[in-house]
Amino acid sequence: MLSDIIDYDLRLLFVGINPDPQSYEMGMPYIGRSNHFWPCFHSSGLLDKRVGPRQIGDLLNIHRIGFTNICARPTVRASELSVREKQRGAVALRCLIEEYRLSVVCFLGVEAYTVFAGTTRFRLGLQEEVITRWSNALGGACLAYVMPSTSARVVAYQLSDKKEFFRELATYVIAQQQLRQN
Repeated sequence: MLSDIIDYDLRLLFVGINPDPQSYEMGMPYIGRSNHFWPCFHSSGLLDKRVGPRQIGDLLNIHRIGFTNICARPTVRASELSVREKQRGAVALRCLIEEYRLSVVCFLGVEAYTVFAGTTRFRLGLQEEVITRWSNALGGACLAYVMPSTSARVVAYQLSDKKEFFRELATYVIAQQQLRQN
């Protein structure tokens, strides 16, 4: 079973639409051999070393990177999910974001963000609209970054394109981290 991999004070939370059956069964996100997530993640510059799905505990506990999905039910294709499932998942995700006071949420796939935000009017990349705000010593806000799905089935964006989105995300996340440390 693939559970939410989330905690307080994360640098980044990755959000997919739902897990593939293999990831669900193994309890590790993006484990499918044809998924581009891990090659993109490695080339991003987010970490100075290579990690994989088997080091998911280190990603959470040491590097402060989490994972979740709009819907927990595994399917081969996201089109197998009902509208109602996706809507309930979007509400639950908003509650998670607020509860854990996240700063940066990366939606892996247009559908994941469309379901969450309730709009198709956006561009890929960092979104200008704040997802939620909270008050703390630094002030708090959560922004979304939207990129193409890392599934190899998404052929509109090649691996090199997806890697570029990951590099741009990493630049933003690292800059946010430096701001919080100063």
